[in-house]
Order: sequence, then C-alpha cells, then structure tokens
Amino acid sequence: MRGEDRTNRARRFRWGLKKTGIIAVCASMSLGIYGCDLGKKGEYVHGKKGYYSQLDNGIKTEVRNQGAQGNCWAQSMVDAIRTSYQIKNGKDISITVDDIVKTHYSPDKTEGMRVVNAGQENNVGGDPVLAIWSLSNGCNGYTVVKSPVLFESRPGTAQDKFGADMDYSYDLASRDEIKNLIRTEGGVIALLNAATGYVQTHGYFTIYDDKFASEEQPVYPDGYFGHAAIVVGWDDNFPKDYFGAEYGRTPPKGDGAWLLKDSAGEKAGNGGYYWVSYYSAIRFATTISVSDKYKEVLHYDGGSAMGIKTGNETCVANVFHHKGQLAAVGTYIGVEPSLTQHNFGLCDNTRCVISIRDAEMKEEYARKDCTFDYEGYYVIELDTPLDVEDFSIVITYYGAAPVEGVDPAKLKEAEKVSSIEYITSSEEGQSFLLLNGQWRDLTDPSLVEELTLECPPNNCCIKALMS
Repeated sequence: MRGEDRTNRARRFRWGLKKTGIIAVCASMSLGIYGCDLGKKGEYVHGKKGYYSQLDNGIKTEVRNQGAQGNCWAQSMVDAIRTSYQIKNGKDISITVDDIVKTHYSPDKTEGMRVVNAGQENNVGGDPVLAIWSLSNGCNGYTVVKSPVLFESRPGTAQDKFGADMDYSYDLASRDEIKNLIRTEGGVIALLNAATGYVQTHGYFTIYDDKFASEEQPVYPDGYFGHAAIVVGWDDNFPKDYFGAEYGRTPPKGDGAWLLKDSAGEKAGNGGYYWVSYYSAIRFATTISVSDKYKEVLHYDGGSAMGIKTGNETCVANVFHHKGQLAAVGTYIGVEPSLTQHNFGLCDNTRCVISIRDAEMKEEYARKDCTFDYEGYYVIELDTPLDVEDFSIVITYYGAAPVEGVDPAKLKEAEKVSSIEYITSSEEGQSFLLLNGQWRDLTDPSLVEELTLECPPNNCCIKALMS
C-alpha cells in the first residue's frame, strides 16, 4: 500500500476513535415494527423442502428487548454463542448480555477496549467482530474458540466526512455456506440498515432493503449498516411478493428469505422475528463458538488493531513463564498490515504453522500446520497437551501477523472527546519478531521505521490456553 494511503487509513482509524469509538455498528436502533406471534400462521405455509429453522430443531434463546440501549451487538453475540453451544453440546449455557458488555467495555480494564465513563457500557454501541478481541481472553468462564469473519474489507476511493478514505466490504460466504454455518455453527450475526424496507404483509413481517439490488455481488460502503441481529433459519420458497408488492414496491428478483431474530421484544415483528429477502442488503459478520474446557488463557494483548508483515511469511513469538499444561493456542488469521476500522481483509492465505518451543525459541516440543476456511479468530488444539513452565509459542503466518498496533500516547487527545478508548502496553521479553534470521523484541523502537509501521506494534496476539 502506498505511503499516502497508509497515512489516510491510519487517520481514519484515529478519527473513528475520536468520533465513533471505532464502532461500525451504532446499534441503538432495533427494527421496531410490532405485530403478531411467530406461532400464528400467515397465508404462506413453510414446506419441508428448502426450509430450516433452529427453532423447529429445539435450538432457541429467549426474545429480549434492548429498549433504548445501544447494545444490539451484544444481544446478537449472546444468541450466536448460546445457539452454537446448544448445537455442539446439546444444552444451553448461562451467558448474558451484561457478561458480554462488561467483558468488552468495563472501565476497570487496564488493557484493551473500555468506556471512558463508567455507566455508559450499554450506550456506546459496538461491533461483534471487534468484541471478539475481549471475549477471546475469557468471559464468565468461557473463551471463544472459533469466530470466522464472513466479509472482507477493501479500501475505497470515496472519502468520508472526516476526509479519510472510506472502506468498503463484501460478503465472503455464499448462501449455501451461510446455511451450513447456521446448521453446524449456530446463529450467524448479520448487520442491517435499521428501519429500511420493513413491511407487514400476508401475516408476516418482512424486510427487503433494495439499496444494492442491481449489484450481482454487492459492495457496501463502511457505515451503511447500523444494526446487528441474528439469522437462525431460511426458506428458499418464501414468496418474493411478500416484500411490499401490494404497496407498490418492486419485489426481489427471486423467492427466498432468511429468518432473523431481533432484540426489540416479542411484540416486534412475528414474536420478535422477521423474514429478510435473500436479495436484501445484509452483511453476514460472524458466528461464535465458545468452550469452558480451558482453565485459563495466558496473553499479553487486549486486542488486535493491525498486522505486521515481513514478506510472504511473517514469524512471531510470545514467551510465557507459567507452569501448567498447555492444551491449545489462540490467534487471529487474516489481519491487515494497516490500521482500519475492520482489521480483516485482503488476505490470500489463511495458513499458519504453530510451533511450541523452549523460552529461547530453539528446541521444538510440538508443531501444528493449519489452514482455515475464513479469516477470523481460532483456537487450535495441540495433538497432546504439554507440561510447560518456561516456553514460547512461535507462529508463522502466510501473510500478516496480528499485533495490538495502537500507540497509547497518540490517543491522549482522543480520550477527551471519545466515549471509548483502546489501551495497550508491552514489556521487554514478551513478544518477538523473526527479522533477517534474528529474533527482535517488539519493544525495540527501531522496528517502526524498519518495517514502515504506522505506530509501535506492542504485543503479538498469541494466546496460550491451559487445561
């Protein structure tokens, strides 16, 4: 990327902190159309072919009402986590919206993302993909083990109201892939433009936002979507005329719809649910799987804002001094080598090689070679847990390596006007980069110039999960 472009995108990240708290989903809005119960049948009856609903298969969470709070991002995350756990473990778990919000935004946190003023945690908005930064370090006894990113960001040529280049995004997963994720991984968090294209028709409440209907593969400008909800089913045969035809609207070009659960209470929509046309503007974001099998998560990072890259391969390491049994390694795949609002995108290779070594990063104890279907956050289990005390986790990424990448000194001014701040810190002897055959400590200030970075890298985003 050209130096000028890198500067613009770095500026955009900092402006985002000042003006919006790096939040893409403002999330204070819900769909807010009130109507009948989901159990009451409309004129159309769903058939067996081309139809699936988690509710019909016993996968269900209660319908909640976020009210005036801006926490739909956390509402959708709770549903994604709980539906995933039900599918994979045959039972529900106790994890709440308050758990998610506190883990991500608590003003008591010494590192990572937090609110500046206590009591505003539910009102500042949020983003499910960015909230994984916090949940991957543990939440109410659970830790995220898988959260694929289902869209890709790309730089645009237009400028936002702050004068910085506007990012765009497009979906990575096909319709069939989204269906498979709903069946096997849980509800899929989706982003919508709140209050666009909603109608009551034939006993149903439906959504068809035709803003990008003419595009074969829609490319959405950053900031278009302002609301997060969860997709829990689909119907390939849901009539296209049920999206406002009787009101004079041009129907979608084909039948089919997603079953969407919102967070506006049971009086909204069909008992809290809506049918969203396959051809409506909607961006699928992620699924979230968690586990309670790990006793603790060792880490130095509070998030991941950018990547560092040394070529086609980038090798980094974290050194830990902790006695116990290492069971798995957690990290991000596909982080961009720049500061962006969404830090995933433009990744051509989702492979990484994990090596467990001694604290000097020489003797190897175990090795895993992994490739993933999507970018995102993943926990990789070792074939056999290892008894460790002083050890390192060395990862070779076939692209950029994830680091915190925000200089706290540059955010001092932002703290005065932003409702959210992102705090990072690093110490010598924690995180390292293999550069020209030599291990370099990431606290070395000369690395910023050598790697033409936008800011100090701080720590690597590598986590040791202990059993």
